[in-house]
Amino acid sequence: MTPFLAILVKLSRYMEPWFVQLVELLLKSRRFRVHIGSSTSSWRLQKNGLPQGSVLAPSLFNLYTNDLPVTKCRRFTYADDICCVVQAKSFEEVESTLTSDMAKIAEYCRRWRLKPSAPKTVSIRISPAQQEPRPGIERQFERTAANS
Repeated sequence: MTPFLAILVKLSRYMEPWFVQLVELLLKSRRFRVHIGSSTSSWRLQKNGLPQGSVLAPSLFNLYTNDLPVTKCRRFTYADDICCVVQAKSFEEVESTLTSDMAKIAEYCRRWRLKPSAPKTVSIRISPAQQEPRPGIERQFERTAANS
């Protein structure tokens, strides 16, 4: 299923048919060209993605990702960024939870053709000063992006 069709399928679960048709018109047959200095490229067909800068894009993305898998971590989202937070008594528990949750999210992204940004996938550990820091969480999306 193409991302274009996937968003329409997902929208049809939550929205009235007239709204799904409106979004289809917004996303269908979009064209673009690039201007650099005095040069202009030929028109190209935009095959997927949401129009950047559109006031609807963040809401459409939220509807598209509304069915993210259930995870143990607490998730915070802003536009197309997702932050996963875990609090635990041991680093091993944090590592295990985040690794498991990131694997679920990575599989969801693969299934729905979302491409996470590996360089933006980071972890941070906050702990009392007397504890020695350990290496960060393995970044699941790096392997997912490499396999795409």
